[in-house]
Amino acid sequence: MTTLAERQDLALRHPSPPLAVLAAVHVVLFLASIAVTAAINGGEHIPSLSGRISEVVAFFFAEPTAMRWNAFLLLGSAVPLLLFSAVVSSRLAFLGLQAAGVTIGFAGGLVAAAALGLSALVEWVLSATAPSQESSRGLQLLFFGMGGPLHVMALGLLLAGVSVTSRLARLLPDWLTSFGLVVAVIAELTWLVLVVPEAALLLPVARLASYVWLIAVGVLLPESVSPRAPGGTA
Repeated sequence: MTTLAERQDLALRHPSPPLAVLAAVHVVLFLASIAVTAAINGGEHIPSLSGRISEVVAFFFAEPTAMRWNAFLLLGSAVPLLLFSAVVSSRLAFLGLQAAGVTIGFAGGLVAAAALGLSALVEWVLSATAPSQESSRGLQLLFFGMGGPLHVMALGLLLAGVSVTSRLARLLPDWLTSFGLVVAVIAELTWLVLVVPEAALLLPVARLASYVWLIAVGVLLPESVSPRAPGGTA
């Protein structure tokens, strides 16, 4: 039987999966998708968007196994990201924060996970069919658009929503919330890739920096209500 003190402790602690584990699983699966694809392809990468259509088609036909494994791992990585978004939003609400940032963060994480998953399915289609050159080019652009700017911009909303709300409530260190806001701005700037292809350089910067933020938040965000834990709105 649980004691009164144990029941009170359970009531004060947010019942949820560990955020740090969810963040780590997402990061590991995403990085594994890159590593496995490169290993199967002998170190080769998907041709750039400026490449010739024939090169793009040749790439997907050359190693369909690599594409299938990439799609498999990408789709898998979308699940812990979705769970992280749901849990972090639920935890902020549990800690007493009724703020727009909580909903914005969850919406951003939901779209980021969906975009990543859909991008994986498009890649799977590319690996499993024999499309014409024109459709290959279109599907490649769709794969890039959903897994690149759409995913990263939505991820930026997750970072911004959680960072602003947590900063006002003093739930996370100022350096971490400031870092999250800077990365969120970079993530939103990836929008430029639609008209300025060189802006694609911002994608890996925002993506890798967001992984640091996800894991740090997973470790540092309180999971228990205490008499001194602040609550409020943002």
